[in-house]
Amino acid sequence: MRNLNLIAKFSYVKITIQNVYEKQAMKLSAGDPAPLFNLVDVFERPVDLSQNTGKKTLVAFFRNVACPFCNLRVYELLKASERLKKEGLEMIFFFESKKRVILRSSFHQEIAPIPLLSDPEREWYKKYGTERSPLGMVKTIFNSEASKAKRRAVGMGLPDSGDTKGTTGNLMPAEFLLGPDLKVEYVHYAKHLNDRIPLKQLEQYAASGLKA
Repeated sequence: MRNLNLIAKFSYVKITIQNVYEKQAMKLSAGDPAPLFNLVDVFERPVDLSQNTGKKTLVAFFRNVACPFCNLRVYELLKASERLKKEGLEMIFFFESKKRVILRSSFHQEIAPIPLLSDPEREWYKKYGTERSPLGMVKTIFNSEASKAKRRAVGMGLPDSGDTKGTTGNLMPAEFLLGPDLKVEYVHYAKHLNDRIPLKQLEQYAASGLKA
C-alpha cells in the first residue's frame, strides 16, 4: 500500500509538471525576430525596442524584486553596464513585480540608467516564451553554486524578501541577445534560478560583434 501511495504521489507530481509545461508559450530560437514592444518603464521613460535597430541588446527577464538570484544578477550587470554600453551593448530589464513594489526598493531605483519594465500580467514574459518550472525550483535547491550565490546575495545585503503577492513562485529567468537587426542571436532559458549567460560571454559578444 505504501508503494502504491508513493507511485500515486509521483504520478501526480509528474502530471502537474507536464501540465505546467503544456501551458508554456512557444520558445524563441536563434534567428527569430524579437517580439517588439513599445512601453513605458517604471521611471516613466518610453522604451521602444524598435529604436535599438543597429545596436546589440540584452533583454533580460527577471522574477520578482525579492529574488536574491535576480538581484545578484542585476548587481553584476549594473557593475558591468558602463563597460558593456561602451562596447555597444544596450540592456533592458523586465521584472514581474508591480511598478509600485519596484519603486519601493532603493536597490531597484539604482537601476535607473537601464530601462526597467514592470510586467505583472506577464504579457511579455509569455511572448518571449519564459517558463514556469517546478523542476527548476528543485534543481535550485540542490545546486551548490546556487546555494553559494544566495549566501553571497544575502551577505551583500541585496533584497531577498518583500512583497511577492501576485507573482509566480516557479517562474524561471530568461535572457536574450538581439542583433542589430533585432533578431534573436542567442537565447538562454534558465534551468534553475541562478542560471544566466556568463558575464564573460556577454563581454565577448559586446566587444566582438560576433554571435554569442
